[in-house]
Parts: sequence; structure tokens; C-alpha cells
Amino acid sequence: MEHSYWLGRRRASLANAAKASCAAARLVHYDLAGRYSLRADAAAPATTPCTTEAGYYGQLETGARWLAARAGDSAERHRHLGMANRYAALRLVTADAA
Repeated sequence: MEHSYWLGRRRASLANAAKASCAAARLVHYDLAGRYSLRADAAAPATTPCTTEAGYYGQLETGARWLAARAGDSAERHRHLGMANRYAALRLVTADAA
């Protein structure tokens, strides 16, 4: 139950970020969404670690996109998004090979 609560708060923060009128407000909501995501992960029931290569690249892609959302300047954001795109391509290639 606690896990679903934090996921709900995360979704609400992401929705608020999408509706934000300025970049500073958007950044605050993205920061909150990241914190809620961490709390949801901590409250989640124990699961087995990702054992497939495609799953591993999927986790890396998610992390890179999260870092891009929190980036301070556009150069850093583009660097993280570039890595996320690379991980997405590797995820698709390894998923097709399996």
C-alpha cells in the first residue's frame, strides 16, 4: 500500500511538472517526483534483480532520462538524453536477439 501511495505522489508531481508555467517550478516538481520514486522503490516488495541484458539496458535508460530531467543546463541534459537514447537502442537490439 505504501508503495502505491508513493507512486501516486510521483504521478501527481509529474503531472504538475507538465502543467508548470516556468522552468523553476517544473524543476521542483521533477525533483519531488524523483524523491517519491526513491521512496516507492524503498517501499516496494523485494524482487529479484534484473537478470536479462535488455532489462539492464532498460534500467540504465530510465536512470539517464531521470538525470536528464534534473540537469542544470542544456548541455548536461543533452548528454544524458544521448546516453538514454544509446541505452534504448542497445535494449532493443538485445531484446530482439533473445
